[in-house]
Amino acid sequence: MNYRKIEGLSYNLHIIKTDKFRTTTIEVAFLRYANKEDITKRNVLTDIMLHSTLSYNTKRKFLIEIQNLYNIGGRGSNSIIGNTLITGFTFTFLDDKYSEKDFFNKALDLIVEVIFNPNIKNFKFNDSYLDIIKRKTEDSIISFKDNKVRYTLIRMLEELGTNTPIAIRPIGYIEDLEVINNSNLYDTYKDMITKDKIDIFVVGDIDFDNIKNIIINYQENMVYGIS
Repeated sequence: MNYRKIEGLSYNLHIIKTDKFRTTTIEVAFLRYANKEDITKRNVLTDIMLHSTLSYNTKRKFLIEIQNLYNIGGRGSNSIIGNTLITGFTFTFLDDKYSEKDFFNKALDLIVEVIFNPNIKNFKFNDSYLDIIKRKTEDSIISFKDNKVRYTLIRMLEELGTNTPIAIRPIGYIEDLEVINNSNLYDTYKDMITKDKIDIFVVGDIDFDNIKNIIINYQENMVYGIS
C-alpha cells in the first residue's frame, strides 16, 4: 500500500494505492468544530442529499443512474471525534478493470453531482422527501433509548462532558429537528460547503498522477451548488 497527500488546494487530497480490492472508494469529509446545534441539521442534510440531485431530481431518476453505474454504493454519516464534527460522504464502485473504460470519471461525475449540485432551487432544497426524512430521524432519536448500552454511554458522556463536544448526541435532538425546513437546510449546506475544512480520500488500485489530475479538474465544480 502506498499513500500520498496533496496539499495547497482548497481541500486536502489523500490518495491510497492498494491492489487488495476490486473497487475504488472515494470519501469526501467536511470537518468543523462540533456544536450541538449542527448535528441534527447535518443528519438530515446528509440523508436528503442522497435522495436526489438537481440533475436527477426525483428518487426514481437518482436510483436509475445508480443502477446505470453498476449499483454504485453511497452513504452519508456524521460522527464526532474529539472536538471535531465530521460529515462524510462515501462512495464505492467497481474498478475500471472490472467495469468499463474511464468508469472512474463517470462515477466521479455522480459523486460531484451529489455533493456539489444538490436539489436546490431559489435558495432552498426542492425536495418532497424532507418530511419523510424528518420522521425517520425522529424515530431514530426516540428509539435510541431502546439500546440500553448505547443510551447509558451517551448519558455518561453528557454528565462527564457538560457543555463540551463529547456530550453531543450523534443521533441529534427532537427540538432541533422540529425547526428544520427546506430554506434553513440550504443555509446549513451553504455553511458546510463554504466554511468547513474538506478532505478527499481515494482508495483503490489507481494511478496517483492520473487521479490527482482528474480530481483537480473538478475543483471549480466543487462550489457551484451554492449559487
